[in-house]
Amino acid sequence: MIYENSLNHPEVQEVYPGIILCLYEQKFNLSSTFVRLSEFYESPLDSIRGKYFTLDEFMDQYALNNENFFDYFQKWNGFNVPSHIVWKFFATFAHELREYERILLKIITKIEHDRFYLISTYKNTNMSETIQHETAHGLFYLNEDYKKSSLELVDNLPKDIYNRNREWLLTIGYHEDVIPDEIQAYLSTTNDAKLFELYKLLPESSELHLPFRQNLAKFIER
Repeated sequence: MIYENSLNHPEVQEVYPGIILCLYEQKFNLSSTFVRLSEFYESPLDSIRGKYFTLDEFMDQYALNNENFFDYFQKWNGFNVPSHIVWKFFATFAHELREYERILLKIITKIEHDRFYLISTYKNTNMSETIQHETAHGLFYLNEDYKKSSLELVDNLPKDIYNRNREWLLTIGYHEDVIPDEIQAYLSTTNDAKLFELYKLLPESSELHLPFRQNLAKFIER
């Protein structure tokens, strides 16, 4: 499943059964395409999540909660959205789609799975890690066995590590509902140096994320 590539038209690949990757040439085109779709899915802002909004309205709300600064298009390296949210978004925004979103709609109408998971990133030196991270989200949605085993690992984390994870994720803009999914994705795919920086984990804490990595590898290799 490959489509002609341009700045606004990503390369499209099925990286795992039901997990569809949109790979963009540039970060701006990635973020321009997914900004409203992603925030419709998991925005921490009650006025945005699950509701219709214009890009201007989101930019205003985002800036108000970010010291009057809008850095969204520079902030995220990848996005992930489950299929039921994708279809709900396009139904809600059908009367006012932006050009980037119209291109994405043409892509998803060609997906042959009734239930799928849409992930995206752009071409950069860290894209393999981002793709792995987003694939972990896709498995969490599509594979009940993976979700169950991941939640067990999250539940078994020491309370202080879980709270540190949760606090950081909420601070950077995730909604409470996706915290367990984000924890399993970060712990199963993020390199050690970045993990220690983000979560302030000590090197001897590496055994905490090893089971997450092993769990992801087990399901990907099936």
